[in-house]
Amino acid sequence: MHSLTIFDSCNRMPQQVFDEFFSLMEISFPATERRDRNGFLWEYENTEFRSMCSISEHLDAVMNYWDMGDLIYIEHFAVAPELRGRGKGAAMMKEMLSRESGKTLVLEAELPSEGEVAQRRIGFYERLGFKMNEYSYIQPPLIMGEPPVPLVIMSCPEALSRESFDHVRETLYRKVYNINSK
Repeated sequence: MHSLTIFDSCNRMPQQVFDEFFSLMEISFPATERRDRNGFLWEYENTEFRSMCSISEHLDAVMNYWDMGDLIYIEHFAVAPELRGRGKGAAMMKEMLSRESGKTLVLEAELPSEGEVAQRRIGFYERLGFKMNEYSYIQPPLIMGEPPVPLVIMSCPEALSRESFDHVRETLYRKVYNINSK
């Protein structure tokens, strides 16, 4: 049996869940695409940041996202390795899409040229209704001293116009990455 729990600035993640959460982040994302412990703790101070967690005996899956009104940015999405390929990720994303119907959802994905795993990930998101946007995007460093990462922005329910893409990029840079991109 599992339950979905939302953790945020008002409903803090218990230390044991946070430890499992951070461990899942470490095995699911390269250092250049995730925050360190202090970075994640900083996020939980922001009233727009949330973690949707699927918990049974342990943390099964997590989706970190920023709820910015009509824009939802999915920052990290990971399923415990032993549960991957069993539909848990798709079910969790469908839950998010249902909860946030009527809003634009965006996420960053690796470039398709990064290889088979990146292409499979993009295909997963496309099967759930996300569209790959054609505009160039660079993820600013999440940890000081790390390099920026070229990624692609995917959006749902539709691809973004150039103007909408620029607005999304500027919003992410300002709110999520805490930089002024101009």
